[in-house]
Amino acid sequence: MSPKARAFSSPSSRFALFQEVDGRTALGGGLLQIFLEDVRPIPVPDPKRIDRRVATKIVQLFDAVADRPLESVFAEMERPDQQALDKAVFEAVGLDSKRQLRPLYDALAELVRERTELGRTRGTERKTRSRGARAEREVAEAVLDEVVPDGPRRFPDDFLSPAATGGPKTAVDLPDEPLVFENTPMFMGVHVKGGSYDRHVRCPAEGKFLLYAQQAGHKVAQIPEKTVEVTRTVANYEKYLRELHTQLYEAYYRRTLDTRTAARLTQAAFDRFHLPSPEGV
Repeated sequence: MSPKARAFSSPSSRFALFQEVDGRTALGGGLLQIFLEDVRPIPVPDPKRIDRRVATKIVQLFDAVADRPLESVFAEMERPDQQALDKAVFEAVGLDSKRQLRPLYDALAELVRERTELGRTRGTERKTRSRGARAEREVAEAVLDEVVPDGPRRFPDDFLSPAATGGPKTAVDLPDEPLVFENTPMFMGVHVKGGSYDRHVRCPAEGKFLLYAQQAGHKVAQIPEKTVEVTRTVANYEKYLRELHTQLYEAYYRRTLDTRTAARLTQAAFDRFHLPSPEGV
């Protein structure tokens, strides 16, 4: 057996999964780098506690795999000899290969695919942390081009039902100062700090309608006269905000692999378009 083949063979797909989790991927190009300190925490079965028959089988199966040219992770997982080795390793550590081997393969394939695809994408899709502020801006723009190429949908026009679009409306002038919605036993309506503007509303949805219209840049809000249409319009908009927030976050996370960065960029996108945070709707 070639020493080189043994040096670059993974003992099993189980070990390869730990390598994907604990290895270093900041090299670019989707490369994976492993140092001694990375593999030290990986749990390795005590050979003395493995049944001699199973241990002998593992050695034989490992030698057979290591003696041939290795293929990609995806191809290896479908080879009978690699599967036999993995099943033997599972037996040695007390795992049920019939129930647990396929989920392990799926997890390993997902991690490898994520790493290699990340390496093949444009520079704007590399990990933001390793590239600084310029790369983060590029990632931010790439995601917006993907998720909202024409900008977010506009409130309220894009969320009115056909009946509300053609139905009667009431025009309400909006102030320049930011509106505050208040819903208390004493007052249900919107106002601005300082008391220069206040308006009672029929229901909480109408108060939100006025806030959302102002945040969308309207100087005059066209409110449907039917309360049910006001409620429906606000509900449609808030559903859209939650879905858009999820789409942006997932897209940013795919490119940065960092939860904090993804959350920060998502919030920055909402701020840029003057969208209310879905946490407050």
